Amino acid sequence: MTGNSTIEYNGTTSQGLTTTNVNYKNIIIDNPAGVSLRGNLTLNDTISLISGDLNIFSNTLTLSPTAYLIESSGNTVTGNPPYIGYIQTTQTINSPSSYNPCGLGAYIISSSNLGSTVIRRGYTVQK
Repeated sequence: MTGNSTIEYNGTTSQGLTTTNVNYKNIIIDNPAGVSLRGNLTLNDTISLISGDLNIFSNTLTLSPTAYLIESSGNTVTGNPPYIGYIQTTQTINSPSSYNPCGLGAYIISSSNLGSTVIRRGYTVQK
C-alpha cells in the first residue's frame, strides 16, 4: 500500500492491524470489538479511535512529529499485561507552554528548550 492511504478498520469482530508491507498515512478504528496491533508501526499522519480500542500488546506505535492521536471517550490505545507496549513520538521541543505532543495526553510546560525529546506513553505503570 502507498503512503497516502487511509485505512478504516470497521466491523463487529476483533481485527488485526497488519504492519507487513504497509505504509499507512491515516488509520481509522471504528470497530467496537477492537483492533490489535500485530507488530511495530510508524504512522505519519492521524490515527482516530472512533469506536473500539487499539490493543498494542508488546509492540511500539511510533508517531512521526506531524502525526496525531485522536481518542474518543472509552476508545483508547490499550494493552494486556504482562505485555509492555508503547505509543511514542520524538519531538524537538522549544519552550513549550501546555504542549501536548501528537495528542498523547502529556502536557509539557518549560521555560527551557528541551531539544530532541522522546515522549512515551504506556498502558501500565511506568518505571
